[in-house]
Amino acid sequence: MEMKPIPIGIDDFKEMVTGGFLFVDKTLFIKEFWDLKAKVVLIARPRRFGKTMSLSMMRYFFEKTECSAAHVFTHTNIWKEKNFRELQGTLPVVHLSFKDIKYDTWEQAFSKVKELLVKELDRVLTPWVSKMSERQQMIYKALLHQTADLPGFAGSIFFATEVLEAVHGSKVLVLIDEYDTPITHAYLRGYYEEMVGFLRNLFSEGLKGNTHLERCLMTGVVRTAKDGILSGLNNLLVCTMLDAHFSDKFGFIEEEVLSLLQSVGREEQKGVVKIWYNGYMIGAKCLCDPFMLDRVVRVYNPWSIMNYLKGPMSPETYWANTGSTELLERLVAKVNPTAQEELLSLMGGETLANKIINEDVVLLDLQRGQQEPWSFLFFAGYVTADDAQVQGRKYLYKLALPNEEIEELYQKLVMNMIDKAFMAQNLTMLLEACILGDVEVFSRLLGQFVLSMCSYHDLPQEDGEKCIHLFVLGILAALSDRYVVKSNLESGRGRYDIALHPKKPGDCAVVIEFKKGEEAHLEELAIDALNQVEKKEYRSLLKDLGYQGDILIYGIAVCRKSVVIKMRKA
Repeated sequence: MEMKPIPIGIDDFKEMVTGGFLFVDKTLFIKEFWDLKAKVVLIARPRRFGKTMSLSMMRYFFEKTECSAAHVFTHTNIWKEKNFRELQGTLPVVHLSFKDIKYDTWEQAFSKVKELLVKELDRVLTPWVSKMSERQQMIYKALLHQTADLPGFAGSIFFATEVLEAVHGSKVLVLIDEYDTPITHAYLRGYYEEMVGFLRNLFSEGLKGNTHLERCLMTGVVRTAKDGILSGLNNLLVCTMLDAHFSDKFGFIEEEVLSLLQSVGREEQKGVVKIWYNGYMIGAKCLCDPFMLDRVVRVYNPWSIMNYLKGPMSPETYWANTGSTELLERLVAKVNPTAQEELLSLMGGETLANKIINEDVVLLDLQRGQQEPWSFLFFAGYVTADDAQVQGRKYLYKLALPNEEIEELYQKLVMNMIDKAFMAQNLTMLLEACILGDVEVFSRLLGQFVLSMCSYHDLPQEDGEKCIHLFVLGILAALSDRYVVKSNLESGRGRYDIALHPKKPGDCAVVIEFKKGEEAHLEELAIDALNQVEKKEYRSLLKDLGYQGDILIYGIAVCRKSVVIKMRKA
């Protein structure tokens, strides 16, 4: 039997079904959404979890068009629901995707937002210009030619629903994909207030109290309610990964993955695939209620599964490079030392108990250093909630890395973030302390560096000295504009570990010697290192090169991640 092609990078539901691609039938999402009877629903899921495909499916199912799209659904699960067959093709639909609004300035971003709105207005309204009132035609012409002002564009969703209900005699379904992408990017690029102000008005006018609106479905990664975007929508139902709503509709469940593996002849790989790509707990709030446990579902990352089916038998980190980690990097740059240690402990397979997941993510609190990393990491898909309990009115969750793929990505992400954060804040201070002989500051910061930047390595005791030596050498390389940095060169009657020869008068030279040993003897070992420099005349190379100034001699004793530093001036 010929295998169906794997739909990598296809977000159009009709193309996927009619093109004969391998796909998982999630069409009962339509029924669950409709049966909720909520006016506005926001579904928050990590990137590449099928949000865009789901909105495409909704549009093809509900949109009233000249050519029926019923044939797309005749062999799907939703078509078995006879009541829903009557809903197919009955509503006008406005469909907007903000996923590509990622620009460096407000002017560029707003220009693209206007193009996005105009393109959709052209699609849904141009056939009905002759049926518009004179007022509506004037508004439409101003929007279409982009001569409308900012408030005019902020009212464009409402305007579209007003016209569409008038010409179709039916209220309008509004679909908004990745509503939070322009908000996040605006925050990162410094035009947050402008973007928030515009989208607040766009969504409030279009979705709050709009009598022309039948339903609205929004998707994103996080809910930014307290940032003001959705605060005016008192008719909003938010469904995050903590909720049981749509628990099996985004991501693949166990049975679906097994069927996919069988379809490509890889069913024997189900154990490996489970370890690598499963583990996202959906509906964690229900873990507190024994009568709701059947609504809790563990899902696989759908993007990774589809890529694995098309790729080699050995698992890989397919989820890498599918989105920016810049926001998370900024977040971790501001966390306190306790949170940094907790971030690192996750990489050792530990779990974090009693953590609060704030469903109202507040970007401005990130800027003020008031936001812990757990909510962002959870909604971005880097951690999952394995258990939950209620204390008073608070849900407390046990957090863990969901699978092997995320463990690899998490290590790279978190260590990169911590490295950047620590480097930016403390590297200059550490280097200055080293060359000025401030042993107290040098010792404190070097110890922190070792903990934050080396603790995820299993530093073997027998190689501890070598590892720290190389680590410190790498740090001191940042002084290459002021010093000639050398390592392991012969000098006097032996080889010194590191020497810094100043390039300009007035700077002290530096010689560093490392020792390893038991933690209880680090103080003695550091002094022994100083004595070794004196005894073997490691300073002679500097004097041979013509250096006549002061020399700072450091003895550094190490035991895994413990560091003791002593200093003498010669």
